[in-house]
Amino acid sequence: PYVFNLFDAPNGVEVVGGINCFGCHTSVVDGEFYIGVGNAFSDYTQDESGNYAFLNNQIASDYGTDSPEWEAYRRLGESSVQIGEHIVTPFAGINPAFALEEAAVQYRNPSTLLREEEPIFELGSSGASDTPPWWHIQKKNALYYNGVGRGDMSKLIMQICVVGVWDTDHAVQIDENFPDVLAYLMDIQPPSYPGEIDEVKALEGEQLFAQHCVQCHGTYGETETYPNRLITLDEIGTDPKLAKAYINDPGFLTWLQDSWFAQEPYPATFIAEEGYIAPPLDGIWVTAPYLHNGSIPTLSALLDSTKRPAFWRRDFESSEYDHEAVGWPYEETDGPFDKQTYNTTRSGYSNVGHTYGDGLSSVERDALIEYLKTL
Repeated sequence: PYVFNLFDAPNGVEVVGGINCFGCHTSVVDGEFYIGVGNAFSDYTQDESGNYAFLNNQIASDYGTDSPEWEAYRRLGESSVQIGEHIVTPFAGINPAFALEEAAVQYRNPSTLLREEEPIFELGSSGASDTPPWWHIQKKNALYYNGVGRGDMSKLIMQICVVGVWDTDHAVQIDENFPDVLAYLMDIQPPSYPGEIDEVKALEGEQLFAQHCVQCHGTYGETETYPNRLITLDEIGTDPKLAKAYINDPGFLTWLQDSWFAQEPYPATFIAEEGYIAPPLDGIWVTAPYLHNGSIPTLSALLDSTKRPAFWRRDFESSEYDHEAVGWPYEETDGPFDKQTYNTTRSGYSNVGHTYGDGLSSVERDALIEYLKTL
């Protein structure tokens, strides 16, 4: 499967391993497969640590703990068992990437990346988020919704490798290849909207966009600009949990600041601020759900806060897309709250804030959405 890789471990053992980056950064929309789109079908609602514990025992039994196969596998196995319980999400469609990395490095020495017997810091609570599209990296000078990652982009995007990395020598080898990965990401283009667009309405929407949106989201077309603005919580008003995560619980941030990733000559830097980066909007039509926590299913609801459902249920067996509201078809519900139901009353998953579209008329919102399809 495309989410797995065949590669040689540092000791020369040939390994099939995953899930690779495509597992979270590809998706199917209306039956079409898109590379670089966040996987809105992710399901982390079950604790999988028991499965990894079983796999650990199986590999140790089949090959022996003194074998090169066990040596090639054990770090990933140990980390996977460790992180399993910490990346369980309350519902499907969101991604616990921050929690995964935080749990993975809790037992890693920041300078050597070797595993320690005792935890380095206490785990915080960042929650899960929507997965942003890869092509945003072409414009951004900081990674992650809260802008915490800056500096060497190659080191930032390879952080997830800490789940199975052997040590800093191994990390250096990985880092040597990540400029190629970064170059690949820089080459990915957002998909064009596949349906018909009302050009007259889109032109009206472009004028509204110029009046209300460019200050944060930039300009598009022949001359593009992007301000890379981090919007404070007081201004944006969206759910504060992720923005405050590493201010309230700085253990993970301190680990990053002291780690190999922050070392010269090409350091990544990590700075926590109480706000969120206003993202580029290229390809926004295909990136539902919206807001950093994926709490709003459609653009129509994003631009009219009165339409935002408190509890909404998606069909995760279907890739059908709502091209009128632009986003995932859903039904409002009062229960039962299964894994397919997004509950915006839970901590970290509220759908408040970004109410800038509330002042527009319904005609103006429709025109603005028509323009957004063209980006």
